[in-house]
Amino acid sequence: MPGQLDKQLQRILLDTVVKLGNQAKVAEELGVDQATVSRWLAGRQGMDVGQCLRLAKLTQQRAADIMIWANHNPDDYLDSGNLPPLSADAQEIAERVQILNWERKRNSIPEHLRPMLDTAVDSVLTSYQEAFRANQHAEEAQERRAQSRRRRLNQK
Repeated sequence: MPGQLDKQLQRILLDTVVKLGNQAKVAEELGVDQATVSRWLAGRQGMDVGQCLRLAKLTQQRAADIMIWANHNPDDYLDSGNLPPLSADAQEIAERVQILNWERKRNSIPEHLRPMLDTAVDSVLTSYQEAFRANQHAEEAQERRAQSRRRRLNQK
């Protein structure tokens, strides 16, 4: 983990502390303790990639920028999908990898074409989310049917 944060990232952290009210609230949002936030602000400790991604989500900053300001190379993670776990929720991790890849690719497209591309990507993501929810509902229904069969068998 790199040892020092870029001044831009320290400013973002400080703005976040001011917005949320104190370091403890920022720490809670990022899943660290207050002392860690204090060390980040003082430039005595770096952030790991997972912390960078959580901060990007909290501050609505580009994840790739946060990673760079924390002295990480986004390319080391984007193409490999080699991000550290952020939680037990594998879907959240997959979505973050997709977002990071999308940000990187979007910036290579001419600016006048970006709105059209954004619309197309939004449509694809919406379809993906709907398919994921439908699959989740189908799995839940299947589990309920299996539980019902088990209860009927146990009653006999």
